[in-house]
Amino acid sequence: MKTAYNLSSLLILLVLSSEHTCQEAIGSSKCDSQRCTQECYKEARGAGECRNNICICTYYCKQPPE
Repeated sequence: MKTAYNLSSLLILLVLSSEHTCQEAIGSSKCDSQRCTQECYKEARGAGECRNNICICTYYCKQPPE
């Protein structure tokens, strides 16, 4: 049962986040995972992830990206 609940929650999140998700790249020579997370957390529902030494912030935005 718990797996079904988590799956349905994930599907709802994916539907909602696809309409209201913005991304921003914060460039540096080396991405620090902890700093990336802290910087991105400043935005509403912000999450940071290091990809190829670049911090990628994903966060909630009021207007869907065009």
